[in-house]
Amino acid sequence: MSGVSLPEFPTGKEFEEYISAILQVSGNYIERNIIDRQGVEVLELDIVATQYNNRLPDIRLFEVKSKEWHFADLFKLRGWMDYLNFDSATFIANGSKDNSDKFKEIANKLNTTAPHDYELS
Repeated sequence: MSGVSLPEFPTGKEFEEYISAILQVSGNYIERNIIDRQGVEVLELDIVATQYNNRLPDIRLFEVKSKEWHFADLFKLRGWMDYLNFDSATFIANGSKDNSDKFKEIANKLNTTAPHDYELS
C-alpha cells in the first residue's frame, strides 16, 4: 500500500493557473492571457483581476513568473501600466532572489507590488 502525497508545487503555465485560482476564489473576476494585437502582438497580459466589492470596480494587472525573472520584468510591467492606464499592478514570482530587497524597493518606486514570493515545497 502506498502513502498519499501532495503533488509538486506548480511550475510554468500551471503556476499562472494556480495564482489565477487563488485570485478567483478570493472574489475576483479573472481574465487570463489577454493579447493586444494591432497587426502585431503588442503585449500579452498574464492576469487581469477585477474586484467588484467596492462602489467602483478595482482592476489590477498581475504578471506571474515561475522561473527566471529580472529587473527588466518590473519595467515591462510598469510600461504596460502606463500604456493601459492602470493605477497599480502586482508581480508574483515563484522563488526569491538574492537581491529581493532591492527588487522590492524598485517595485515600490514603479508603483507596482513586487515580488510576492511563493516559494513552497
